[in-house]
Order: sequence, then structure tokens, then C-alpha cells
Amino acid sequence: PEDSNEKISNNKEDKEIIKKLNECTEKVTESIERFRFHDAADTLYEFIWHEFADKYVESTKNRRSEAQPCLEFVYKTCLVLLHPIMPFITEEIYQKFVSDKFLIVEKWPASVKTTAR
Repeated sequence: PEDSNEKISNNKEDKEIIKKLNECTEKVTESIERFRFHDAADTLYEFIWHEFADKYVESTKNRRSEAQPCLEFVYKTCLVLLHPIMPFITEEIYQKFVSDKFLIVEKWPASVKTTAR
């Protein structure tokens, strides 16, 4: 997504999920470029289910307002990464967040740098 990560806090958990999102993005990009869609799907499943939902979402429940920008950024980026594999459902979900633009025209995610304060 084109959102900036400027609002993402410098919390250790936020930095860690962004680091893992970067790794996931690189693996998915490489897999899709090599037409290995099953590898891209496996990478996304492992990241979304085990890293994002199991660990990150659960660990941020006590600091929801601080973590919200990071949660949204990672979620929207996951929708972009999933779009080539499951376009109709990701487009429908994306429209709930951004009603004036289509997911299909979003730029492909690049690695995000986290800044230290």
C-alpha cells in the first residue's frame, strides 16, 4: 500500500513484524517471478497465520491504539501480496478500507525501513 510507515511506532514488536513482513514480501515476490505460486501461497499462509495473527495481533491487544497503524499497514500489505492468488476476495476486503481506489492498481510492496528514535 502507498501508506507511509511514518505513523508506525518504534516498539520492538512493531519493528519485528515489519522485518518479517519485509522477508515475506521478498520471498513472495521471488516466488511469483519464478511462477511458483504454491510457494508464494505457502509463504503468505505461514506469515499471516503464524506470525501476524498468532503472535503479533495477540501480543498487541494491550496496546491497541499504539499498534493500530502497524496492524493496518501489515494487513493491507498482506492483501496486496495475496491479490495475485485470490483476487476477488482481496479486492472486496480492500474496498472496506479504501473505497476510492482499487487494489489491482496498488503498487507492489517494497521493503519498509523502520526508523529509530
